[in-house]
Amino acid sequence: MTQNIWGKWLRMVLAGGLMNALIPAKDARAAHIKIPAGTPVLLSLLQKASSETGNPGDIVRLAVKDDVLIDGKIVIPHGSKAIGDLGMVVKANFVGVPGHIALEVQSITTPEGIDIPVGGRLDSEGESRFVLSLVCGLFCLFPLLIRGSNTFLSEGETIQATVLTTTAVDVP
Repeated sequence: MTQNIWGKWLRMVLAGGLMNALIPAKDARAAHIKIPAGTPVLLSLLQKASSETGNPGDIVRLAVKDDVLIDGKIVIPHGSKAIGDLGMVVKANFVGVPGHIALEVQSITTPEGIDIPVGGRLDSEGESRFVLSLVCGLFCLFPLLIRGSNTFLSEGETIQATVLTTTAVDVP
């Protein structure tokens, strides 16, 4: 009976030691760093957005363009995913009214899964043809048929965002 208890105890100790060897402990040297509100982050669009096809609320994917460093440590690595949405979309219209699109950045998610609230906005407006429409109106009946041009945000275009609230991260 005593041998069974000692045998079970020995197996539990060995299994626990094996588990500790297989499951890495959190690095005791990891630094707890705060990313202050107002920290700038450069983002790059991962997809095109157009005033012709977009709708308000459409989600737009972005990525962090450059590492963000604090005290020489990378707190937001380049390539971290970010999302934004189209806050305003105006399709080009008759009488030369141009298209307009506005992207509003919402958050960045680090590879470790930490969500960082950010703010930033990128606007683009198409070409207005109102004057052309007005001039044509003086000479003919078709000025209403002249449309402004739509606009778009290109894949790879950059946007400057700013961290909205101080956020703590652990970095090696």
